[in-house]
Amino acid sequence: MLKRKILIVDDEIENLKYIEFVLNSKGYKVLTAGDGQECLEILKKEDVDVVLLDIVMPKMTGLEALE
Repeated sequence: MLKRKILIVDDEIENLKYIEFVLNSKGYKVLTAGDGQECLEILKKEDVDVVLLDIVMPKMTGLEALE
């Protein structure tokens, strides 16, 4: 079975760790990023199936990263 790869982007570490734990326990491969810029760097190197993107983050908002 092919594992789906999910990228979680959130500036709050507690949110990242909790969502990562839940998705890992369901069998997903999980990548995490702490801000929009880190998200873009990961997406340059990795093919992901889904991005869970926080909208309100410092430096670069989720909407800016989405553009």
